[in-house]
Amino acid sequence: MAIFGTWDNLRKELNLDVKKKKDIISKNEIEAILKIHGKEFKSRKQWDEYAHEHKLPTYKTILKHFTYEEILDFAGKPKKRNFSKEELISLALEHRESFIGLSMTKWDEYAKENQLPTARQYNWLFGSWSIAKQEIRKQAQKKSDR
Repeated sequence: MAIFGTWDNLRKELNLDVKKKKDIISKNEIEAILKIHGKEFKSRKQWDEYAHEHKLPTYKTILKHFTYEEILDFAGKPKKRNFSKEELISLALEHRESFIGLSMTKWDEYAKENQLPTARQYNWLFGSWSIAKQEIRKQAQKKSDR
């Protein structure tokens, strides 16, 4: 490398394509993109597919400039609330028939329709979906024993 100085110089000397670095996008430009296209942000994977189709920055690029909460804010998306274990139990008990009987996927559909916490939130606080369901069954049994 000492002779050519850089890999790009070597590639030029060998008549190979020299890949140019992508234009660097500013923080303000990303903010504007999120305000325009933010409604399309649903998940990282989904955004990256959308971004590729529309020649927009990837989620990873956006995350270099903004926190997840800022991304949601610019995109006009509601921030997810962190529920306590007690709050999750109370909400699940109010909807126990559905909670106990549904898979994580089906619960998420139900939860979205009823503005309830996702299965992932239960999974995270209880350690697993099945442990959360066991706890709700136990709490429901205690209520019915009273």
